[in-house]
Amino acid sequence: MDVLLNLVLVMCSATTSRIVFGQTNEGMIVAVTDSSKYHLLFYETDLTQSTSVARPLFFEDTTTRIYSVAADYRNGEIFFSQNIPGNIKRVKNVNIWLNSTYVPTTFHRGISNAVSQIAVDWIHGNVYWADTHFHWIVVQSYRSEDTSMYRILMHKLQEPVGLAVDPTKGYIFWSSIGDNPMISRATLAGNDVTVLAHAGITKPIGLTLDYTKELIFWVDDVRDTLERMTYNGEDRQMVCRINGQYIVSLAFYESTILATVYSLQKVIGISTTTGSTTKIFSTIGGNPTGITMFNAAVQPMIQDLCAGFGCDHICVKTPSGPECLCKNGYNLQSDKKSCQEDTGTWKQEVVFGIGRKICIANIRLLAFSDSLEYSCPLAMRSDIEGLEADMDDHIIFYYIQGTIYRYLLGDDVSEELVQITGSIGGMVYDWLDDNLYWTETTNGRIKMMSLATKNKALVHTDILSPGAITADPHASVLFWISGTSSPTITRSDMDGGDERVIVSELEINTSDLTFDPTTDRIYWLNNGYIKSAMTDGTDVQLGIQISDGGSLISVYRNYFFWTENTGTTSTLRSGTVSDNKKRYSKIFPGIINALTVYDSTSQPTNKGPCWVDNGGCEHICIPRSQTRVCRCQLGYTLATDGVSCRSVSLADHFLFLADFTNAEIYQVSVTNGDVRAFDVENVGDVLGIAYHTRSNSIYWSDLNTGIWSSSVGSAPTSRRVYKLWTYYARRVTIDETTDNLYYTAYSNSHTDGYIAVYNEPRNIHRKIITDRQEPIAIQLDPSEGIMYWSELGPGEVYKSNMDGSNTQSILSGLTWPYGLAIDRTAKKLYYMDGKDNTIGAIDLTNFGHQPISTDNTNAHLMDVIVSGGYLYYTAWNRNYVTRLDPNNPSDEKKIGENPEYGRLEGVYVVDGVKPPKNADCSERNGMCSGLCLPTSTGQTCACRDTVNLNNDKLTCETDNLCTDMIPNGSLPPACLRYEDEVCAFSCNTGYELATDTSVIHCQMGGNWNVSTGILCRETLCPREFKNGAVTNCQRKIGNTCEVVCDAGFGASSDITLTCQASGNWNSDTSNICREITCPLSVPNGALSDGCAGKIGDVCYYTCVGDDKKNKEVTSLTCLSTALWSTATTDLCLPPKDGLSTGILIGAGAGSGGFLLLLVIIVVVVVVIRRRRRKKDTDRNTTSAIENPVFQNCENDYMTLGNDRASRIDHRKGVELKHKTDDDFNALSDLPDAIKVDNVYVTLNDYEIADIRKPHSGTDLTSGYDIRKPHPRTDLTSGYDIRKPHSRTDLTSGYDIRKPHSRTDLTPGYAGHIPRGSTRWN
Repeated sequence: MDVLLNLVLVMCSATTSRIVFGQTNEGMIVAVTDSSKYHLLFYETDLTQSTSVARPLFFEDTTTRIYSVAADYRNGEIFFSQNIPGNIKRVKNVNIWLNSTYVPTTFHRGISNAVSQIAVDWIHGNVYWADTHFHWIVVQSYRSEDTSMYRILMHKLQEPVGLAVDPTKGYIFWSSIGDNPMISRATLAGNDVTVLAHAGITKPIGLTLDYTKELIFWVDDVRDTLERMTYNGEDRQMVCRINGQYIVSLAFYESTILATVYSLQKVIGISTTTGSTTKIFSTIGGNPTGITMFNAAVQPMIQDLCAGFGCDHICVKTPSGPECLCKNGYNLQSDKKSCQEDTGTWKQEVVFGIGRKICIANIRLLAFSDSLEYSCPLAMRSDIEGLEADMDDHIIFYYIQGTIYRYLLGDDVSEELVQITGSIGGMVYDWLDDNLYWTETTNGRIKMMSLATKNKALVHTDILSPGAITADPHASVLFWISGTSSPTITRSDMDGGDERVIVSELEINTSDLTFDPTTDRIYWLNNGYIKSAMTDGTDVQLGIQISDGGSLISVYRNYFFWTENTGTTSTLRSGTVSDNKKRYSKIFPGIINALTVYDSTSQPTNKGPCWVDNGGCEHICIPRSQTRVCRCQLGYTLATDGVSCRSVSLADHFLFLADFTNAEIYQVSVTNGDVRAFDVENVGDVLGIAYHTRSNSIYWSDLNTGIWSSSVGSAPTSRRVYKLWTYYARRVTIDETTDNLYYTAYSNSHTDGYIAVYNEPRNIHRKIITDRQEPIAIQLDPSEGIMYWSELGPGEVYKSNMDGSNTQSILSGLTWPYGLAIDRTAKKLYYMDGKDNTIGAIDLTNFGHQPISTDNTNAHLMDVIVSGGYLYYTAWNRNYVTRLDPNNPSDEKKIGENPEYGRLEGVYVVDGVKPPKNADCSERNGMCSGLCLPTSTGQTCACRDTVNLNNDKLTCETDNLCTDMIPNGSLPPACLRYEDEVCAFSCNTGYELATDTSVIHCQMGGNWNVSTGILCRETLCPREFKNGAVTNCQRKIGNTCEVVCDAGFGASSDITLTCQASGNWNSDTSNICREITCPLSVPNGALSDGCAGKIGDVCYYTCVGDDKKNKEVTSLTCLSTALWSTATTDLCLPPKDGLSTGILIGAGAGSGGFLLLLVIIVVVVVVIRRRRRKKDTDRNTTSAIENPVFQNCENDYMTLGNDRASRIDHRKGVELKHKTDDDFNALSDLPDAIKVDNVYVTLNDYEIADIRKPHSGTDLTSGYDIRKPHPRTDLTSGYDIRKPHSRTDLTSGYDIRKPHSRTDLTPGYAGHIPRGSTRWN
């Protein structure tokens, strides 16, 4: 134990402080507990002497433990709190040296055993205390002898534990633990609550003040820190780190903090300016808890503004002046001084029904005494069967013989709410939604009533004998007991959903059920015990043993109240929840049939804005009145949603920093000290850090769970690399030559530590150095094959080869050699001693050493790294990283200073410098099948633990080699086929790669990652080439094949191709098949510009000179025969001689010319008419649309030109026929026809396909076939054909088969016109 204390003292101390208390009646009072007694000790005069005499003070008690102590020195008053039954005791007129026997009196009789810390306002005569169980802070005046002169100052706090007051400034300060630990401030009247510190706060317990400098001091039991800040929460600093000690309470005297170290049975003094610590005194074989100064100097006096202020009850000092408060149960009147009792309500009462009477008893009396006083103010017409209460509205609910009543306290009559047929098994009130629930045992159901509307609803049916019922209104959950032979406890939502049994197979005599919102547990009586469980039925616990006649139960704060029936009498008993002990009881004549507790605080309308689900905040929830704000821990920023916390990683020139206390890894900018949290899970008790540059990954050692790793980037994810089981990992480093991970480890014995190597890709682990005395720091020099490490036991630094051979000590005489860092350029190894806080250097050329710097600030140096010629190191008692120039030790710089850090451990600088590698292991793992371990002379191979090398010194006895058989291929001789080896392979002549890679991986177990049978395939020349393909050919090497060209293409002559060994044809295939075109010349004319003459092209022509265009031919189509549809010689014709016609006409006119003229006219008309008809046909089959317009026909669209039916592209066989009225007799002859300005258009059986451009089949990549039926199931009801697209969901197109109002369809497109349409609109 003394060794552990010395550890604390050395960590925080380099000098000794003297504390001398002035007068002989002045000193320090310490509350002490041991296995047999609890007492107060007084220490005076010089407390730096280890032989200081402790005087037992006042009394010894063997039953109750003293938690806290406080004093009013000038009035000679001492107050201390006890855990059982939660009393605060008082001793008056104290004089230490009178040797008087003082009998403490009860100052406050409480019902809680969780009074954590008390504080005295010595100016205005008030005592304050915090209660972690009731979540409140209470003030009581000690100027009055009335022990009820107290008031709950603040409630709904989250486990307040530390407490201090400054009556000179009018403030109270307290620390809270729990889900949202923080330190807060309010006025002494409980107003203006302000959170002073929340981030980097874990478990702040002890609290004390420096009234002169207005500083708050607190100890954090998890962070192991003594810290301070101003009254306004500013200038937060760590005074000292006290690692691994349990400090319970603090007191301030001059410039020293006095701390009770419970675990070491000591009180130590810590300098508030230097953090230095010295042993003060031991506490006579006991564990110290509370501590206070009994000294005038620590209680400065100012004018008592409460004196004569005229408060009826309690007067407190606030920053704005005195303020009056009334004790509980009284209200402050309009004059702000007078207090009047609130007589309209009950206070804290146990309410029970005996026969027709409803009786009440004060909870405090039942908690303290068998002589319980009670009254029965209400009497009903029949025996009471059940009770519930609405505390806020002062209403009692009760039921009698199947009828539920409501009674408002103070009224004369009860109101009937519900009447049922059968019996009621239980009743519960939901005070949040103002609903009443009850079970109907006879009817097997649960019903509810809204008390606001009087509406009733059925919640559950078909329940076997439902009985007692209770509820958790905050979670909207019901619980009830049902069944007869094997009762069960069932839960459901209040609306009846999510019904499930949570506790089954209870004993037959199970009775009553209640819910405690304080502990979030349900309680019931079962087989002679009080039992409880979580609200999901887990963690069933056995509580107080009771008699078999146990009937009813209610829970209030830390107390049980239950009834035990014997014959015609009932006993009302109390007991404490925390220790399951019976307290007091009262026997009543008659049977108690109903039981509940009446106290408005037992029905909280809310649990504070942060109590449920941390207020929705991811990290920290800070209550502000009835609202809350979310905050983030160090290194995180609040997201835009106001509840989530995010961290953005730094990209370069930063250091990784391990925070053991906060279980965090931080990134800290070396340039500006910016701190970012490395947002990854499973950090835990992090000690050492290493970084892998090639993979941009971080590795860290966790004291309890092994070695972990994570990528560094936008979304890091942790994974465990190796678990150590019974050992603890200390530090870790990496040889990037082989990706071997080296780490140090120790066990509880501290004598069987080891250094091991682990290769994760190969899953090979081997201890290379064993039986060491707690190895800690480790450094590698792979280029030289050397490893360095330190050991705590002997206090030495060692070197060896990286395979563990040739071990030798290179430095001794150290105490705590926690840090090592290698500078390969300067050929120096830097070391740190955490006890004397020295930094030194070892010359790696001759192993001489010299000190560089001594840190005199109680740093407790931990880890160090070299970067850019600087040393970066951490220390337990520092909240920053120190950068030191080893060549100029006075050049120091703080990096990333922040008071929210915990205990800083490992550090690693990411500076972009590539780590050195070992030449012998760089190539193919040094030919080793297992581990390649560098040495100063080369390398050695090693196998996993307990496995030996084979005689070849390369492979291991248990190696599983992969096969060397590659069908139609081979492996190079350099491929050793080791597990985890990657090899290239090649294919034999006449074969080629069948995969997209030419390397294969030998996996653990000796199997290649792919089947070797599919690696190589026979070489074949390609089947297809540009505009053509080969036919009638196997395409193997040496095969000769014929060529066939695609439609529209042809070879200049018959040609064959031969497949060569390379897998290519013997000729260039890119120009074998050339496009076929029609001739581009026209005798006496020319084709239109842009006519390419490709098959399917439609071209126009012009004639030159006197030649005239053939009126029968307006355009040409290039046919698949490479000929135009009309011979080009028939296009441009010479002009005809018009003279003979005139002569003929003239002659006819002279000799019967009229008849001849008539014949000519008929012939001309017939010719014109035929030509017109042919032209119309050509227009509809071969001519282009000119000036197209759109017409609407029953909301379907069709393109028209010149008021006639337009030409439709029919390259794929679409036929559009025109007929006039002269061609048929009636419209009924044309069932598929549509009349357009006296011209009928017939569509040929829905054969319109894509009408924009040629296509094959219905697999269209742009545009869609609008025919029906259609093989594509997603094209069934009309499709956009306006413009090309490939999306099948047609989000930007329009359906032309359905009615729509679009009129802007692109000219040139037509939709299918359904059968049955009659004419265009």
